[in-house]
Amino acid sequence: LYVDAGFDVDFEIYTKDGTFMEGEGMTNAEAWTLIAAGRTKGAGEKTGTPVPPDAWFHSPLVLPGEVRGFYVTLSTHDLRYSDAPTMSVGDTYATDGILEVGVGVG
Repeated sequence: LYVDAGFDVDFEIYTKDGTFMEGEGMTNAEAWTLIAAGRTKGAGEKTGTPVPPDAWFHSPLVLPGEVRGFYVTLSTHDLRYSDAPTMSVGDTYATDGILEVGVGVG
């Protein structure tokens, strides 16, 4: 999580098979499964805020070749996104050679 605020925020993390755009990902909330929720203190601007271990209902398993979408939301307007001005939705934002993270929308 990237949270500008330096105070407690409520968060939820959801996942679904396929990209966030596939199937009914953009139109049907029931396509998503809640995998983590809780409250954490924002680490502030440009600093990652860890999700507390006890906030996870279960860890998402991503198998080789599988594509999985993730949706993160806060109860406030303090969620920030990494800037990728030259990239398009679906481009690979980061990879370690095993796992790729694609550009989404915010």
